[in-house]
Amino acid sequence: MSQKQIFEGKWWVRGREQPPLFGVLTFDPARELKLVVKNLTDLTLDEVVSNSTGAQMSRLSPVLHGEDKHGTAISLFACGTDSHTVSSGLETLEISALAGLIGENVPDWQSAKFLTADVHFTLLHEWLNESLVEYNAAIDGRPAVALTPSHEAWVYKLGDSERLRFDRDISTHQSVSEYKWNLNHGAWFHFPSEQSLSVIYNERITPVRQLLSLLIGERVYIERVDLYHTDPYVPAGKPASKIQLLRPNRGLRSAPRELHAFRMIAPFTELELTFQQILQRWFTVYQRMEPVIDLYFAVVFNKRLPVTTQFLELSQAFEAYHSRSGRFESAEKKTLAQRLDDIFRLHSNEAAELLSNIPDAAARIRHTRNYLTHYDEKIHSKTFSERELSQVTFWLLPFLQICLLKELEITGAPVRRIVHRYKDVHFIDLDSVSDDSPVPSEIKPSAEGQTTSQ
Repeated sequence: MSQKQIFEGKWWVRGREQPPLFGVLTFDPARELKLVVKNLTDLTLDEVVSNSTGAQMSRLSPVLHGEDKHGTAISLFACGTDSHTVSSGLETLEISALAGLIGENVPDWQSAKFLTADVHFTLLHEWLNESLVEYNAAIDGRPAVALTPSHEAWVYKLGDSERLRFDRDISTHQSVSEYKWNLNHGAWFHFPSEQSLSVIYNERITPVRQLLSLLIGERVYIERVDLYHTDPYVPAGKPASKIQLLRPNRGLRSAPRELHAFRMIAPFTELELTFQQILQRWFTVYQRMEPVIDLYFAVVFNKRLPVTTQFLELSQAFEAYHSRSGRFESAEKKTLAQRLDDIFRLHSNEAAELLSNIPDAAARIRHTRNYLTHYDEKIHSKTFSERELSQVTFWLLPFLQICLLKELEITGAPVRRIVHRYKDVHFIDLDSVSDDSPVPSEIKPSAEGQTTSQ
């Protein structure tokens, strides 16, 4: 995980017309982006009371500018005051920001435009599973280590002129006794002209992150983003200047990191020959089915949500999938149960494997959804119990993952891996466990209050 960064410098907290104040900006990638500003004062008691009423806080601009101790420009966006304290000798402001740029001074988020972005995703290096090192015999017979040639073929079209490139990121460390390589991979986004950060982040980086999460079968997070006004891959007269994007993400703290490619749903080695087509299909599917994809990942990235919330989001996702996939006729007049029946028939093999233990699954999902949203006591007997609801929600999530993979024309081994991973799961809760209960070979967390065993 990226380390905490600290930037000491001066900050124009109340506009360029006022003198800058000394402050320390702390960026914790898994927690926060916070600026603490100190201002020496010489105030009377009445002035301290007057300055503590919040009038000074209201003058804070939502976009702040500063410079670190080396004179590097910094811009902070969507700023808000967490606390403001005043004494006779010192004023302290604690300011949180949603995002920042190191090396760029721009008036607002929309004005920040770049030609190239280098993004580090968690698990990308493991997913690519590139063999980076080869062992050779040196002339004197001792073993030698060398890097394998780079893969120029890992460049893909995102549009008419946009490109996505997977490339190595190699850092080194040398001491008296050793020489270290740190091998990683980055995803480079190349644009024909400078694009706004909103377009780069929301319309390119986020969809690629979601695609990787779908293929890997685990949550993928954005770990680092570097931005350029030029393209480092195009020869130029001087080195490209890097601008760092600061954007905290709390999920980074618990992000999965140790996962071998063979344990992923669809490793890159299986998709390499068709990945260009998969990428193009994904962006086509994304435009048509963005609500479905957003609902799916809302559950994937928030497993601690109450099971009723997960169930309602997945029910809505299947309803949207039915109407947006273009695979079903007369979708606008059908109930949720009828839509689910259509979906279960379309993916009958996977539905049979994952949902065969649920009698009248489509009808009961519909009744439970209606009971939770409209509260009709007459249908309570047709709904799932609390224990059944946890189990059904657990199985609906991988079933929706299969539906999305098939939209990309990914079938075969990846789908079988999902089915194999989930179909033989047995549920255990505290009320059902006793001394005589068999000990499962593996126990892992499931929906709230339960575990699952395989």
